[in-house]
Amino acid sequence: MTAWYLNMSTSAQMRPPDCDPKARFRSARRRPDFTIDQNWSAYSAAEHNRWDRLFKRSHGVLRNRACDEFLGMMEKLELSKSGIPDMEKLSERLAKLTGWRVVPVLELVPDDIFFDHLANRRFPAGAFIRSEAELDYLQEPDIFHDVFGHVPTSVGLTTFYSTI
Repeated sequence: MTAWYLNMSTSAQMRPPDCDPKARFRSARRRPDFTIDQNWSAYSAAEHNRWDRLFKRSHGVLRNRACDEFLGMMEKLELSKSGIPDMEKLSERLAKLTGWRVVPVLELVPDDIFFDHLANRRFPAGAFIRSEAELDYLQEPDIFHDVFGHVPTSVGLTTFYSTI
């Protein structure tokens, strides 16, 4: 994973800033554990709208496919609220239910850092949201992939995640 992480980081830096959904986070202070400030108020209306469209489309597909626990956790975490979740507020709800938190990162982190987060009940999630051009597919996980796709699984996997 580390080589891919480095390659993605390099290729993203070669894109023009207006095409790079991570551009605003590049100057964010990265802590030793690779976390950054989400700066939730900086998301644009278009980015919040993108989350809403992705949520509506993906949630519609899950209704008859996902287990009740996953869907219930999405509801408890209030992921259907309009716009990109504020990870601090999401973490407060998640911690009350599972003891876990969601921490913002710029991009994929090295394996040892990733597993240290899991061991300490922190799930690292990309802070950026995919561009319109990457709405259907992107090469690395963004906030939608991480929060919508992984965080609701924490209800049944908390012990597993923290011990791997």
